[in-house]
Amino acid sequence: MKMIGLLAASFRGCVWLLALLVLPVVAADTVKIGMTFPNTGRYKNLGIDQARGALLAIDEINAAGGVLGKPLELLLSASGRKGKEQEHVSELVNAGVSMAFGSSLQPQATATAAANANLLYFDTLFHSPGDRIQRPTVFYASYDAWMAAKTLAFYINQSLGGKKMFYITSDSTGGLMTEQILRKFTHTTDLSVHGQSLTRFPGPRRKEFIAAVEQARDDGAEVLVLVQAGDDLAKALQVIHELGLTTALKIVAPNMTLSVARAVGADMLEGVIATVPWSWQVAKDYRYGDGVRFTEAYVARYETNPSALAATAYSLVWHYQRVAEEAGTLDSRTLAKRLEGLTFTGLKDPQSWRRFDHLSVQSVYVVTGKPREQVMQGSLREDYFRVVSNIAGQIIVPTEKEVAERAWE
Repeated sequence: MKMIGLLAASFRGCVWLLALLVLPVVAADTVKIGMTFPNTGRYKNLGIDQARGALLAIDEINAAGGVLGKPLELLLSASGRKGKEQEHVSELVNAGVSMAFGSSLQPQATATAAANANLLYFDTLFHSPGDRIQRPTVFYASYDAWMAAKTLAFYINQSLGGKKMFYITSDSTGGLMTEQILRKFTHTTDLSVHGQSLTRFPGPRRKEFIAAVEQARDDGAEVLVLVQAGDDLAKALQVIHELGLTTALKIVAPNMTLSVARAVGADMLEGVIATVPWSWQVAKDYRYGDGVRFTEAYVARYETNPSALAATAYSLVWHYQRVAEEAGTLDSRTLAKRLEGLTFTGLKDPQSWRRFDHLSVQSVYVVTGKPREQVMQGSLREDYFRVVSNIAGQIIVPTEKEVAERAWE
């Protein structure tokens, strides 16, 4: 008999308890939802943030009566490693989950496994459009590389247009695709002018970043684009700081997260230009009431600010509850049909699920790092960014024609 772990959390400060309690598969007294994520190694914090957001929503929903009269329960499997995507999803399905969210190091494999199992599944991580599959029960909750690049291009073309750019890019499908899209929209396709250095994926070494940054400096670059993610982005920013080039180069990071900001600190973030789909600063600056209330509840429970991933997980769990209640069922196909074309408001302005590819059409925000002294004034010393612009989702999503023609390739 398949076994699965139950996710438990301590809600005091930043203490996180991941208790793998062995449970039998069959239990009908709760509505089970699952989470997929890399639960080992350098990406495990992505799961922690999502679980925290989801558990906060679950507590609120259960206090209000649950889903179709039953309490919600969050499950995860014990196999979140690369190459275990099918096993991961199978364990969740065998445990009786009716919906799952998250991602993996091989997002297409996880989404395909969910689709084959007829499981309603929401991918929550920043991705390249080429990573999406079009299946009836699979939805994409995060913005993608095309949306980030187009949003950045509006800002770069206006504020940094004509400057010499250099790309330090993860040698991965997603990294190369993101660079190609950004070059397209910033008119920097000539590699003889706007250079490039590739770093291995996964696990780039520090010396690779040193060599790449020095190449950019010697090449006379004025703008340095870091097409990196997670710990790799943090490592690149640290190298730039150590080489004393933080102010000499304008730094652009298409995909910034709160965990990266925390890892490098305010000194290395000042002036960095990035995109985010949501942040607690966005909720505050744009006066999104539900976003502000979520932030306050999250800080009260975990004594730290929520990341965009935490906000996405929180929103999805509540969204699932509302759609299931309206439909009167947990059937994946029925709920997926109701979601197609649906406009909803989570923790920011309205967004919608596009019918043909199930992408969340949503606003994306350009942010820039604040000076250290301003960051230190905040109560949690995490007020890293100020919002400088935002672009509506309808303007920045790839069109149906562009998707059909795979315009990012």
